[in-house]
Amino acid sequence: MTLEQVPVADASAVLAAVPARPAAMVLRNMTVLVAAECLAHLATEDTAAIAAELSADDIAPVARAMEPAQRDALLAALPQETREPLARVLSYPEGTAGAVMDPSIFQLPDDVLVADARTRLMRAARDLLYYIYIVDREQHLVGVLDVPELMIARARDPLSAAMHRDVSRVNVWLPVAQVREHPGWQSFHALPVVDEQDRLLGAVRYQTLRRLEREASGRGPGPGQVTAGALAELFQLGTTGFVAGLAATSSGEDPSRPLVSDGEAPDAG
Repeated sequence: MTLEQVPVADASAVLAAVPARPAAMVLRNMTVLVAAECLAHLATEDTAAIAAELSADDIAPVARAMEPAQRDALLAALPQETREPLARVLSYPEGTAGAVMDPSIFQLPDDVLVADARTRLMRAARDLLYYIYIVDREQHLVGVLDVPELMIARARDPLSAAMHRDVSRVNVWLPVAQVREHPGWQSFHALPVVDEQDRLLGAVRYQTLRRLEREASGRGPGPGQVTAGALAELFQLGTTGFVAGLAATSSGEDPSRPLVSDGEAPDAG
């Protein structure tokens, strides 16, 4: 909020002077237009370094607000693992679920054993959106699990034996206004996005919709939202340790109840 009150050249100078990770955290909480203007003042390599620290759904609105030449230069400078998910999101029309989804989600085939799934999870903790989406070998969405449920499932069972099969989902072309009204938000804080063949493409985070609401109304985040955002960043930074800790203490026995209810209201996080 402080940087948004100073000239863009000064704000961008601050972003250029700090490491990419904290600069990305700040940029993510700026309004889209100011963020785009700040990036326009940076060298392409600095812009790419900051963008690489953000999820595709966070940087996509900023990239859309940039001049076409600047956007093309940014995409060209990004590493492939960052460029491809961002280009995928930018290919969907603004105002659709596809345009606001995060395509870098953690997903696993339904025939993978629970023990193998735990190993894969610890290698890819950064892509975790709190949920583990399960697909068949044709990429159709067939189930969902949360991390604690995975850790206490039977190690030799396939994921299909432990997953929840009733999964709320949204179509990639669904208008954001309808995504916001989806009944699935009463139980989940991220909803999977599928195409017309029910193939998994990504997920929309509840916090992404809240951010879009604030920007559309012209309101900045309040103190409580700033604090919540900071806590979310701490959670993200500690995800790998969190997953490793759960793996170390998992017993492999049948659970008497899930450690984290996937029926928790979105605001509970």
